[in-house]
Formats: sequence, structure tokens, C-alpha cells
Amino acid sequence: LESIAEYSGAKLMESGQAASAAARHATWYAAQALVWADAFDASGEEGPLERLAAERDNLEAATRRALEPGGPGLAVALAAQVGLEALAAVRGRSGEPSSLDNVLRAGRAANVEPRLVARALIARAAARRSAGKLDDAVADCLEAEAVAAGCGDDVLAARATLTRAIACQHARQTAEAAELLVRALHSFEASGNLRLAGFALGNLAFLRQAEGHLDDAEQTYAKALAALSSAGHRRYQALFTGFLGTLRCEQGRFADARELFAAACAGLDSVGDRRFSALFVAGEAAMAAALGSTAEAAEGFARAQALLEAMADTARLAVVD
Repeated sequence: LESIAEYSGAKLMESGQAASAAARHATWYAAQALVWADAFDASGEEGPLERLAAERDNLEAATRRALEPGGPGLAVALAAQVGLEALAAVRGRSGEPSSLDNVLRAGRAANVEPRLVARALIARAAARRSAGKLDDAVADCLEAEAVAAGCGDDVLAARATLTRAIACQHARQTAEAAELLVRALHSFEASGNLRLAGFALGNLAFLRQAEGHLDDAEQTYAKALAALSSAGHRRYQALFTGFLGTLRCEQGRFADARELFAAACAGLDSVGDRRFSALFVAGEAAMAAALGSTAEAAEGFARAQALLEAMADTARLAVVD
């Protein structure tokens, strides 16, 4: 029997409305992609992310249709890709390869709405950072900062600065990273954005920890978690709770660390963030190994690896003496 979709598609073709219906489909899903990405970014809750995951095929189709002759255009394709990148940053990439590079290149040439271009640049910078392409990530952030500043969006420019700071952290450019984090933090505080201020503080605490300033890091984590608690952002709270657990390990407070790792994993699991959940499961396993619990350590590393494999991540975890 003919499916409803096949029947309706045939009727649209007969009436000559297939192209306009496809354009409306692409435009609606692209607009919703931004709504869902913004909702997840603001709340850290699972619901908006689940919608992006459920509509992945429609968003990929929206990108293709937007770029077809007579399609709704580059802005629609770019919005759909921003939503897909928000999903990929947490759940990993599956299905079709990202089309963001090609769409972004065309979008900049066609003078698409600058805030959307800046958002796409920040999304691509985060993806490039995760892939180890740090120079490219910094270049994207610098361009995003300029685009956002050009349209008077100080918070968006600060988000690009924050993303650049994290890329500098990965490149071990700690002095520059710290300067950028403080700059972004001041902008977020001035705008009253507790969520992003808390995120900047958490990254600053992580940087202080990496430099060995554990007391300063502990105090900064406390400020970050207080801001994120006030903002009600569970994912970021879970993330920096886990990093505070790594600090407790360095302080030799292993019982506290175990509790913090468990709380972090519970929060991250609630939004399906397998990448960071795997990190803290591995952190607990490394702690077990250091304490001589080899069976517990092996089980933990196996669980962490399973989480990474579930998100099609090729990274491997290793036990380090």
C-alpha cells in the first residue's frame, strides 16, 4: 500500500506545489533548530536536545533543500546547521558529514544576517577545537568577534571570546587564555548573564587548577557553581562539579572526589552528554587505579570507552601510571 507520505508527495507534484512545500518544510525546521539550540543553551535540559536529535534527518534535509535551485536560501541552511552542530557538540556526530563549512563559506559571500554567521562561526570553532584544529578554531573566533561587534551584540562577541579562550587553553597558551576569560567574564557580568558568567568562571578555575594554584581554583569553582546554581543550568553545574572532583583528587580527598564524580555523571547523563560523562567515569577509574583497586579501575575505563563508542567517538582512553 502507498504510504501517506508517498501519497501526499504525489498530490503535491500533481498540483505543482511540491517545491513550495519543501521550502516551507526547510524554513520551519531551520527556525525550530535555532529555537531548540537556544533553549538547550539557556537551560542545559534534555528536552530541547532530544528534539534536535529526533529531527536530525529533517534538519539535514532542510540544509539540502535550502541549497537547491529555487530553495529558501543560505540563511535557512545555516540555521539548520547551527542546530545540528549544537547537537553534535554534546552527542557526537552521526549520519551525514557536516555541511557547515560549505554553507558558511557561501553564507558569508551572500551577506547572510551577521548574527547567524557569528553563531555558525562559534559552532565551527568549537568543532574544530574538539578536532585539535586549534589555529583554525581561533581564526573562526576572531572573525566571529568582529562580526558580532559589528552588529552591536556584545554578548555574542563575548561568547566568541570565551570560545577562543578555551582554544588557547587547549594550546597551552595559559596567559592569553586567562586574559580572554576575564574579558568575557566582565562582559557577561555586565549583561547579567549568570549562565555564561558561571561558565567563564568554571573555565578560569580549570585554568588555575592546571597551573597548580589549587586554593585559587577551589574558590573560583565555588563562585562558578554558585552562579550556575542561580542560573539553574544543570549541565554546566554537572560539568564543573566533575572538574572540582579532579581537584579533590589532586588534594588527596578521594571520598569527596568520588561523590563529586557520581554527581557530575548523573547530571551529564540526564542530558545525554556522553563525552564529559566518559571523562569523569575515567577520572574515577584513574583514582581507583592510583589507590590500587585494579578491578574497579578496569571496569571504569571499560564503561568510559563504551560511552565514547556510543557517540561514534574514535578517541581512546589509556591508563597512565
